[in-house]
Amino acid sequence: MTAAQHAGQSPQDRILDAAAQVFAEEGFAGARVDEIARRAGVNKAMLYYHIGDKTHLYQTVLERNFDRVLEAIRTAAARSSDPCQQLELIIDAFARTIATMPEHPRIMLREFASGGAGLPEPILCRVAGMFTAVREVLAAGVASGQLRPTNPLLTHLVIVAAVVFSTAVQPFQSQLATLMPRLLGTDQELPVPDLITDPAELAAAISDLLLTGLATAPLPGGSS
Repeated sequence: MTAAQHAGQSPQDRILDAAAQVFAEEGFAGARVDEIARRAGVNKAMLYYHIGDKTHLYQTVLERNFDRVLEAIRTAAARSSDPCQQLELIIDAFARTIATMPEHPRIMLREFASGGAGLPEPILCRVAGMFTAVREVLAAGVASGQLRPTNPLLTHLVIVAAVVFSTAVQPFQSQLATLMPRLLGTDQELPVPDLITDPAELAAAISDLLLTGLATAPLPGGSS
């Protein structure tokens, strides 16, 4: 974190921003408080005074991140009473908010891999709050006849996974483009579709997949 980035920030915000970077890079176990303090431009005593120990620091980073997401999606959903539009607005708000804190997907991917071992109850309650917001919109859509019944948890996970994973793997794109010809056994250069990096475009693409699907016509057997 540079001096310019520090300008205008409170010590607590500087500490939380630096901590998010280090936790994303090293995980909770590998993160060092000395490095977090160095990046934040404070000493360890000030860090402990403003936030607390590493465990509390980790929880505070996640609480701040999830609170931002919750506020964004609840505000977005309140902008419309139409369930389909609400779902689009929620996905858009989620993608835009995640784009402002790129460390969050990397932290959460570590947590997913560990089975959420580092997620205390206050964080799990915020995760549940996100799911509840999506579930309520889906239920309203089913009740109005605009959406067909689906598993709400799976739908929620599809949204979260699409945004979080797309954001986290963006650095991987150039490597994939280089490897594709060899992996497919051809000497020809093959175009690799660009990952969508603009959060608004990403949200629109996810909404299109969820609300329209991949099929151009109803599938045999009545599935749509």
